[in-house]
Amino acid sequence: MKQLSSCLLIALTFISVAACNGKKEQKEEVTELSYREFYELMFEDYKNRVEWHEDDYNQEGKATITISNRETCDDKNGGEKIFVKNTSTDKSIRVVVKTAFSIPNTLPYIANQFMMAPGDEVYLTCSKFSFNDATYDLDHEIVVAEYIED
Repeated sequence: MKQLSSCLLIALTFISVAACNGKKEQKEEVTELSYREFYELMFEDYKNRVEWHEDDYNQEGKATITISNRETCDDKNGGEKIFVKNTSTDKSIRVVVKTAFSIPNTLPYIANQFMMAPGDEVYLTCSKFSFNDATYDLDHEIVVAEYIED
């Protein structure tokens, strides 16, 4: 009887180990993506990405920059398209927009920089970010709006 119990225990151990070694279908998590892949899922153009530090906080031209939502996003992210516009009629401006989000185990924000002539408008991103059946709201803030010489 003792020998049968031992054999049964060994057999169950082998079955358990074999079951654990089976391949499981896992979803890729946001934290497993490279920074660039993560960025490119949210934004169209990596060239606008900038490393922003809170010591660069010039706001002299903030009154001439607007962020607006309009049009439904056609891509998988969803929400509305976000646009940044320089409403000045005579001054160019350097704008840094901080896009914040609450995605576990990731950076808290991404910053994009634009050199905008008077009247320029650029598409930033959608108002939502989707990945692996989860959707996250994106919060956009102008952190730098500095006049530049033409």
